[in-house]
Amino acid sequence: MNDNYKPVQYLTVGSEDSGRRIDNFLMARLKQVPKTRVYRMLRKGEVRLNGGRVRQDRKLKTGDVLRIPPLYEQPSNMDAPPDHLVRRVMASIIFENDLILAINKPAGISVHGGSRDTHGIIEALRAGSKAYQGLHLAHRLDRMTSGCLLLCKRMDTLRQVNQLIRQGDTTKKYLTLVKGRADDQFSVNLPLKKGTLRGGERMVGVDHSGKAATSLFTVVRHYNSATLMEVELVTGRTHQIRVHAAESGHPVAMDNKYGEIQYNREMKRLGLKRMFLHASSLSLHLPGEIAPVVIEAPLPSELQNFLVTLAHEEAEPIKQHQRKNQADKI
Repeated sequence: MNDNYKPVQYLTVGSEDSGRRIDNFLMARLKQVPKTRVYRMLRKGEVRLNGGRVRQDRKLKTGDVLRIPPLYEQPSNMDAPPDHLVRRVMASIIFENDLILAINKPAGISVHGGSRDTHGIIEALRAGSKAYQGLHLAHRLDRMTSGCLLLCKRMDTLRQVNQLIRQGDTTKKYLTLVKGRADDQFSVNLPLKKGTLRGGERMVGVDHSGKAATSLFTVVRHYNSATLMEVELVTGRTHQIRVHAAESGHPVAMDNKYGEIQYNREMKRLGLKRMFLHASSLSLHLPGEIAPVVIEAPLPSELQNFLVTLAHEEAEPIKQHQRKNQADKI
């Protein structure tokens, strides 16, 4: 018999998958079956839920029994994540309990493998431990954004966290370096809409028909040419900080999508090699837990080192001015 042939399977839904759509459940369980085949099985009634036909958007309940027809699974063409990536991601874990796991995501790694990165955070974690096979992303970070990334170990926990996020019952803070000398504190409340075309590129733009978005900016330190700011997200929209910072006249340093070309060149000359945006902390109160969970992600060394360089570069002209004044007095 072909090793890729799988006879009829009967799967019982556990509490961790209660509330999950049946199509998502099947794709998670049948990773080597093409998505088109999964949807065809549902459409033709080959998958049975408690003995009857079922729609693809049906949400499962604990104790439901699924009958999966005989299948041929495709051999996986994807290589395992490289060891160096697995070690790097596993070493970035900063918090873990029975319900959730958080990492200090390195910049330059996508949360999911795709067209740009063959492997992402999820693939690396699953390769790093058998205990992490069922992890679910609670939110996302851009590829070049570092910092606190939260994952849930159970589907019911994911639903609870998603509800907390929708209700605004989580606190997410970021550190970012922006152009110029910004006000000590200000807020940006501008609606955002995905898919805005600019120069042939799809971007997020300010649009009154978009979704409400509010960001609170607070100065951490002023530099001559830049300001280090803490940003608290009242809402969590795609590229929210980057767009709001640009709209306020203080674009994020080395943001190649919404930033300023000339300023980015100056920052690169000083040694900044990536966008300066870091998810520094996340706090939430999970139902059933006595105290809220507060997770902090230290600023990566490359960003810390750049701030030292920036302070040194700005101090140098002052020293030169002082030496000139001393020479004039002689």
